Amino acid sequence: MSKTNINEMIGTMMESIKEVVKVSTVVGDAVAGPEGSVIIPVTKVSCGFGATGVEIPSKAAVKEEYPFGGGSGGGLSIEPMGFMVMKEGNVRIVPMTSQQTTVEKVIDMVPPMVDKLNGIIKSYTEKTEKDA
Repeated sequence: MSKTNINEMIGTMMESIKEVVKVSTVVGDAVAGPEGSVIIPVTKVSCGFGATGVEIPSKAAVKEEYPFGGGSGGGLSIEPMGFMVMKEGNVRIVPMTSQQTTVEKVIDMVPPMVDKLNGIIKSYTEKTEKDA
């Protein structure tokens, strides 16, 4: 099989996919929102592709080199997932759907947990400074 033809076919397909699937496609550009907030769109990108090739025996083939036949195809799906909203040091995920995934719920819980942990550390530090 002609390695050049299959390599060119796969290379062309990968370049096309690379043009579409960039970090800026998944995590969009930040937009200034109301009251000093920053809004960043987040999308889900799924892609798949396949390629095949064959050398076809022919009476006209010269020196055991057969004509190459091949094909490739792919699919791409871009789905908006939600927005990251940053305001005053807090990050919040605003999903596009009403149903949150477990990961989204955990991400939403992190900032309040960090605030509580900081409060506990601060009160412990203040208490130990008074006792010393």
